[in-house]
Amino acid sequence: MSRLAFTLHTPEQRTKVARMVSELPKFSRVEIKGPARTLKQNSKLWPMLTDIAEQCEWAGKARTPEDWKDLFTAAVKVAAGMEAVPGLEGGLMILGLHTSDMTVEEMADLITYMLKWGDERGVVWSDPAELARAA
Repeated sequence: MSRLAFTLHTPEQRTKVARMVSELPKFSRVEIKGPARTLKQNSKLWPMLTDIAEQCEWAGKARTPEDWKDLFTAAVKVAAGMEAVPGLEGGLMILGLHTSDMTVEEMADLITYMLKWGDERGVVWSDPAELARAA
């Protein structure tokens, strides 16, 4: 069986998925997740990362917005109990880093962490009022 994912918008979708689950073979696995991050949260993430990338350094050098996304995601995930392990080629690796799979609450935690971190370092946000609402 292939992997399937559904976003439940209507009662009909819920009924269809419930029927599919009831017909699964023994030992099948089902994963239930809360709502994914919102478009508003997602639209705030990259401007924030760009603001930080343009104004801050990490470990002695400028970093890309993508690098900052990895750094902040790792910080929030480790704080929430995710595991850091030795990397295959040295250094450390944080397992399970995917902002695209974050729930609304996880993305709110990430944005809140980034706002606090940036505020402590004097980052000037592109749109501070909108960023605060997104968190």
